[in-house]
Amino acid sequence: MSRNMTEANRIAFGRLEGLVASDVVRLSESKKYIKTSDCEKEWLKSVRFYKNEDLFIDQHRFFALAIFRDERYVLQIGFGPIFDGGDDLLLQENNSGLFTALISDLKIPLLDRANVDLDLCNEVFLPSKSSEKIGFERADLEKYFVGYSCYLVDKNSTLFDQEDELLLQKVALYVLGNSPEIVYLSIPPSALDHIKNLARLDVKTLPFDRVFRAFIERRYEHAFLDLYRCLEMLFSLKKIDLLRSRLKLNSMHLEISADVEDALGWRPTEKNALNEMLNDFPNGLKELLKNCFNNNSEIGVNIYGLRNECVHFRPLQKKSTLHKQVDWPKLLEGMVLLINHAYSVSYRSMF
Repeated sequence: MSRNMTEANRIAFGRLEGLVASDVVRLSESKKYIKTSDCEKEWLKSVRFYKNEDLFIDQHRFFALAIFRDERYVLQIGFGPIFDGGDDLLLQENNSGLFTALISDLKIPLLDRANVDLDLCNEVFLPSKSSEKIGFERADLEKYFVGYSCYLVDKNSTLFDQEDELLLQKVALYVLGNSPEIVYLSIPPSALDHIKNLARLDVKTLPFDRVFRAFIERRYEHAFLDLYRCLEMLFSLKKIDLLRSRLKLNSMHLEISADVEDALGWRPTEKNALNEMLNDFPNGLKELLKNCFNNNSEIGVNIYGLRNECVHFRPLQKKSTLHKQVDWPKLLEGMVLLINHAYSVSYRSMF
């Protein structure tokens, strides 16, 4: 459905009106619009957006997807270009049609800065008559809104996916891996490389948005739990694979797992399922995880114990000091490697 350009401009300037006194708005009666070329008019009429609130860094910074003429563009809202995008993401020049649509539909945030009301009075809401039409250059209005940048996603890239939701998750995770400045927690540079590798996996069941959320968290415990949940989703699959084979079922493993839990209330014993999963991983990865803890316990005991300590606050967990024995940056890196191996190797045949 085509967007109404007049209405989009009305919404855009209506948002700016909220920053100045009502008397000023009342005296500035002209019809205001953002100037657009013929190509930019097509953008304004036709561009569609998709967003996922799990990909919001905060209320002023987030990722979204723009769809125009069968091409997919990833938008960074609230911050400008962070890296050149390489061969996967081609940075685009901003255009007035996209800008107007971002203000009216995506409601990109206004900048909070001093004297903004005075600037608007002197530059935008000058006294005028209702019979007048006044056009504004995009550059004259962009300074009132947070920054943004637009990347065309190469359809031949391993980041590309036909499903818009999955494409946005993968690209956002990849951009995060290239952008240590938006990662709050301290993690080794090698962890960022592993995040980028994870974003390139062609696995539709991997919750890329959970991994993204882990690395914009402010506390290590919360990041760890987000990554743990990516593994938790797979805990039942070894048993489900056996059941599927014996009963000659055709449904996918995750669908059967959901049906079995819903109908029978069955799910695997979490501690045992975690240990069974860890047995499938390479020795080098298991050694890395073991070295994350300053004790002699088994890997599964440590990871499951840490999970309980982060989730619960019963007397037993209150007495535990396991969280003080963890090299958190190294553990988060190890968890990303676990997720990569689980989804690309150990359980790949079950998706």
